[in-house]
Amino acid sequence: MYNGEDEELRRIRENLLGGRADPDQGSAEIGALADLVLRKYDDLESGLRALGLNRREREDWRRHGASPKPRSSDRDRATALKRIRYYIDEQVDWTKTSANRIEVLATWAVLSNYDVDKVKEWFSKGVDPLSFAEVFELGKNDFRPQDLFTEISGKTVAQHLREGSSAQWCLHALHFARQHEASMRNERP
Repeated sequence: MYNGEDEELRRIRENLLGGRADPDQGSAEIGALADLVLRKYDDLESGLRALGLNRREREDWRRHGASPKPRSSDRDRATALKRIRYYIDEQVDWTKTSANRIEVLATWAVLSNYDVDKVKEWFSKGVDPLSFAEVFELGKNDFRPQDLFTEISGKTVAQHLREGSSAQWCLHALHFARQHEASMRNERP
């Protein structure tokens, strides 16, 4: 009867021995290493069997460990950080500013929770990457990039921010404008 696990062990052994099926063809060190790995494999296999795992579950456990890595693993964050850096570097000339590049990058990463699409959305609405302090203040108060185009006193929120209005003033004005708009809707018959 064909046993797939024995065949898999044979392939692992051949791979460890550099394609040679017989350890006598190679050095004794390589053979000893192959035997050690196979013993560890057998110990792991018997332990997983003792836990009652079927073949598929044992294979999954050996490939991925006890549990899958979370979505926000270090590798995902590092990739997101590189992409955020790319989009910031597209807009900022670091030779003409005194801002600390690492601080700007770290703030945008934390502000967006490493969500590259959120960062791109802010930038596509005309937000300067160096005005991260204002965006951070706005973000804490559930301000969305779409709110930048809300008109207050004949100007958009984005224009008010560019002209030097504080983020707090813009938040209060936006809140007042929304309340006023809601009350106008309720008064209509």
